[in-house]
Amino acid sequence: MRFLRPVLLLSLAFLVVGCTARQPLPETPKRAALIESVLDKSSMVTTVADSDRGRKTDAQMREEARNAADRLKAKARTDLPEDYWSTYEEGSYQFSLDVNSIEQRSLEAYKARYRQGLVTASDEELEQLVRSESMEGTPTFKKLFNGGDTRLTLFYFQQDNRFSAQALDDYLKRLDALDKRYGVCVARERCWK
Repeated sequence: MRFLRPVLLLSLAFLVVGCTARQPLPETPKRAALIESVLDKSSMVTTVADSDRGRKTDAQMREEARNAADRLKAKARTDLPEDYWSTYEEGSYQFSLDVNSIEQRSLEAYKARYRQGLVTASDEELEQLVRSESMEGTPTFKKLFNGGDTRLTLFYFQQDNRFSAQALDDYLKRLDALDKRYGVCVARERCWK
């Protein structure tokens, strides 16, 4: 019995050592370049880069915010000061900026997660991924990313949802604060809340 505890602890230590994840390898200029090449080949990165061409310009977002404020102002049943409408317009513009950045922010989070898997790869494994036609289907990729890129793709969409929800929440908080400051919902039976 006296020896049971040390034996169990030693066994547990061997199990833990045997089950540890691969450790990151030291970064070198060559490894950094290989990792960037692999990231650039990622199907998610190329898909987002292709869709990035349709992003709105600052002028377009300003115009949309102005139009939204003008439409709401035309429908409003109460006289609100010009400061209300300029603040509303600025809040709408900020929401557009937030929405416009969601895809890029999600992609940066995705790349950071992707990079975590790549830093454990040997130079040879990285070179193999760079050379392969369909790197996500290679045994090396599946080994590095526990069977494939499904989790990485899911992570990207989780980040996208998180950033979208945050942008909407921030926008609604700005609207709520603005409406409270001007008493918009006090006088109306049916308010947007």
